[in-house]
Amino acid sequence: MKAFPKLFNSLIIFTLTCLIVACSKGDDGPSKVENEQENTDSDASDGTEEDNSSTAVHLLDLATSIDDLSFLALALDKIDPAIKEQLSKEGDITVFAPTNTAFENLLAELEDYNSLNDFSSEEDLLLLEEIVKYHVIANEALLAAQVTNDKSYTTLQSETVTTYTTDGVQLQDKTNTRSSVIVADNQASNGIAHLVDKVLLPQAVLDALNPQQNSDKTVAELIGTTENLSLLKDALQVAGLESTLNEEGPFTVFAPSDDAVQVLFDLLGEGYASFSDFDNSIEILLLQDILKYHVVNQNLLAADLEATAYATLQANQNFELVATANGWEINDASNTNAALTEIDKLATNGVVHVINKILISPETAELLASIGIDVNDIPDPNATSIKALVEQTTELSFLQQALELTGLLDTLGEDGPYTVLAPANETIIFLFALLGNASLDDYTSSFEIDILRQVLQYHIIPKNITEDMLKSGNITTLLGEPITINNTNGTINFTDGVGLTSTLRYGNIPASNGTIHIVNNLLLPATVVDRLAEQTTSTFNALAAELKENRIVMTALLMAGDEIKNGLTTQSKFTIFLPTNAAFLNLFKSLDGIESLADFDTEAELVILSKILAYHLVLYQNKNANDFIDGEDLVSFQGEAIRVHLNGEINLIDKTNKAAKVTKTDIAFGNGTLHFIDKVLIPQAVLKHL
Repeated sequence: MKAFPKLFNSLIIFTLTCLIVACSKGDDGPSKVENEQENTDSDASDGTEEDNSSTAVHLLDLATSIDDLSFLALALDKIDPAIKEQLSKEGDITVFAPTNTAFENLLAELEDYNSLNDFSSEEDLLLLEEIVKYHVIANEALLAAQVTNDKSYTTLQSETVTTYTTDGVQLQDKTNTRSSVIVADNQASNGIAHLVDKVLLPQAVLDALNPQQNSDKTVAELIGTTENLSLLKDALQVAGLESTLNEEGPFTVFAPSDDAVQVLFDLLGEGYASFSDFDNSIEILLLQDILKYHVVNQNLLAADLEATAYATLQANQNFELVATANGWEINDASNTNAALTEIDKLATNGVVHVINKILISPETAELLASIGIDVNDIPDPNATSIKALVEQTTELSFLQQALELTGLLDTLGEDGPYTVLAPANETIIFLFALLGNASLDDYTSSFEIDILRQVLQYHIIPKNITEDMLKSGNITTLLGEPITINNTNGTINFTDGVGLTSTLRYGNIPASNGTIHIVNNLLLPATVVDRLAEQTTSTFNALAAELKENRIVMTALLMAGDEIKNGLTTQSKFTIFLPTNAAFLNLFKSLDGIESLADFDTEAELVILSKILAYHLVLYQNKNANDFIDGEDLVSFQGEAIRVHLNGEINLIDKTNKAAKVTKTDIAFGNGTLHFIDKVLIPQAVLKHL
């Protein structure tokens, strides 16, 4: 016989596992800058520009333009026009769109409905509307990689649909039969559409189609004939509670699914494969208490539920029902709520609602604590390490390769804990531009790999920090250098050592050894930029020494490639006007789609950045503040002129006709002079692209 403490040395409840949410920079409209022609003279003489931008259609247009969605388009035409209007207005919407074959399969299963035209009466059309609305998730645009495993999403119809990601993306409706996403990530201007191979049905539709469904069975009999409650049936038999649930009642049973119960077996370890292994009186008494805590002595349909405490059949033990954005949840003695995944399974003496975890009462939790078992000290058996999550996620493939190259991937498979601020693949060119590399394959020297390692260490925090812990202030990274957090009304930004900002896009992706947060830009430590500057020419290095407080412009100069550095290596005199960090940040605010230097992430955009910076360099003249003449034109290294305007201070007029004020003058280095200005100068060759 098994000892009682041994039985419960494992976990009693389980937590949900979240799939990583991938974040990538999509094509949300016109590109930030168009590709420049290689022959600028030809471009200038032609006088025309080709507009390569495109505007994404909205979800309604998308649904009506795909041949395999013609049944869905017809359904939309037949129901309330407000649904079509919602799919055509701005927003963040996810549509799981059934294919024509999915609709044909549904019609084949229904009596009296051979085509969508058979939905003709007012009652039929309302039924069809419920079906269509059940495929729409409002206020959330979910790419396939962002769908969470074993999560209930509230639909426009108000009932929930449960998603699974262990075998592609699947959805489980109230029929308990899963539908698979067969074509994912059809992007529209107001959301995402995924084609699915089955029409999803909510409970309200099932009840309307089968009004007498399950009405001839007691609660116990209903549990016994419900496929995903077979383990609960076994538990009731072992605990001797079947006869109780066959009585007059009424009863409402919040029934843990087989998946929930199976996790309990897994956690108990070898020797506990079924409830028949509960073979002593203490185990059976405890099982009775656990099961009674799932039963309320009332008939509570979903429409009758309230956010309040409910007394259960376990004497003097209540649980609290909580309303959330994703539907009803039950708050028990653990820190993990149970979600209602299926509702309103009707019986002659009550109703059954399916939940996704076993409930533990305060009394049971106290009993377990007395023998050293903490119901909240429960690792998720499905939890995956940060290393494994990175390896599984396409949108972090570059991060995975970089971590492997630097030896840090194995670190993220260790106990930790760690928090990773994970930049997605779109930041690649930003990092490559700094080192002049074209791909990770070019990182061959120990210096380059060490630089890459330091950048990655700057994205790792050696503690577990969930999103609610990201408060304004500084936090130290694995590199030892700080990142500044700015949390304003729930919008979380990270400012790196250079002064550039990255925004939290998706947070709280759990792992067994910490948490991943997805950010939209690479973060740079100050020491890395300084080290890269030290590897350049002596003249450029001397310039970098003057830019310790303005590392954004230093980073921009490094990204611009050899053009600027070659200009500074000449033996001739020069004058350079450099914008401050604040000036660059103001430029980013004024440009659509540019929030950081990291957004100069194509070869064409790097050419644009190079031309901007070359416009700030004047060769063959070493001009101090007293040497400027009002109205003179200074010919820049880029080729276009900058107009000088003196009115008690020195102002420079670029092709925007807006003045940049010289704020700090006459900083001598090498053969030249540096002046700081409060605005980024823009030449005409760049202005036409911005």
